[in-house]
Amino acid sequence: MASGLRLFRDRVGNQLTADPVLDASGGEKLMHVEPSVVISLGNRLVEAAGTLYVTTKQVVWLSEADVNMGYALDFLSISLHAVSTDPKTFAFPCIYIQIDSDCADESSDDSECEDIQNMEHTDFLKKITELRLGPSNPNNLNTLFNVLCDCAELNPDVVPEQDENNEWNFGGNQMSFDDSEWMMSENASLPIGLSDEQQILSRTLQELNMNDQRFEDAEESENMADKS
Repeated sequence: MASGLRLFRDRVGNQLTADPVLDASGGEKLMHVEPSVVISLGNRLVEAAGTLYVTTKQVVWLSEADVNMGYALDFLSISLHAVSTDPKTFAFPCIYIQIDSDCADESSDDSECEDIQNMEHTDFLKKITELRLGPSNPNNLNTLFNVLCDCAELNPDVVPEQDENNEWNFGGNQMSFDDSEWMMSENASLPIGLSDEQQILSRTLQELNMNDQRFEDAEESENMADKS
């Protein structure tokens, strides 16, 4: 389930330099820290810089000006990330991230948010489909990109699990696979994946059809002989 962008305020202490609280019991580890990173949510720019924390499970940005301002994004909610250096695309070199959220399809308008406080609303954050992270030193972009790649590999997409009846679910549609359906039949004239009884019946019908065909051929030959 893609949770999307969310508000994050859990710091180890009340200082602006405090690190985020991690899920140590769940195995979450801090992989990279990048200070002085500007963040842009959707088409809006959050002017105050913050510190970026990349962990084994999520990306966390904490404001360096407001202890109560911060955002987090699970790697499972990141559908794409790339380095962007084209000034025509954005004002500064950055890491561009596309966000996969269950609420992303709902209509939203960035213009409705007149200030940062409005942007902190959970419903609005879940509708954000892209963000940009601009470090003060553009030379660190490649390093940051590589760290994101490494951590993304630690969080692969969940693959649908096979149930006891060998059925797979695909968006409400079910496809059933029986092991016998994938076996090559020794007799190419017999359908693949039939039960023993079905195969016997199929073989019998084929033999009857062959006998009927032979009878018709024999009768036709006799008629031709009589005419001659």
